[in-house]
Amino acid sequence: MNIPNIPTDNLYKFLSISSMLITIFFFVIPLYLKHEIDIKIIYLTGEMDLIEKKISITSNDLDILDKLAQTEDKQSLKYIELEKEIKKNNLVNENSLNEIRVKSTLIAYYKKNLFYLAIISFIILFVSIPMTFIGFRLWYIKIQKPLDTELYTNLKC
Repeated sequence: MNIPNIPTDNLYKFLSISSMLITIFFFVIPLYLKHEIDIKIIYLTGEMDLIEKKISITSNDLDILDKLAQTEDKQSLKYIELEKEIKKNNLVNENSLNEIRVKSTLIAYYKKNLFYLAIISFIILFVSIPMTFIGFRLWYIKIQKPLDTELYTNLKC
């Protein structure tokens, strides 16, 4: 009974090429995700700065309101309008600060997952890079080299 030979040429090429693609994938994806997270952090930092400026403007409005209260009656139209505007701005600022806290928590979550992805990527790269070289080496030694010698002997004859 004759056992058929496994087409090892395809096996070695598959091993090396798939390992090479895995290496490229797990090298590029963490870099891309880190870039995206850094952009989100920059965006949220800018938003937080804007909110802080709005809050400082609101605190300036409170100072103006205190001065107005000392000089005018608290029932005056100017005082009431300014007080309503300050209360509205405070609500908007509180909502914005809560939104930024949520986004900051999300970024911390993304960073934690990015750390885990980096560890997994390192392990996969540690395995896939040698697999690539082993696949190409086995293909060359077991398949290509005998084919080259056979071709060389056939050409000599």
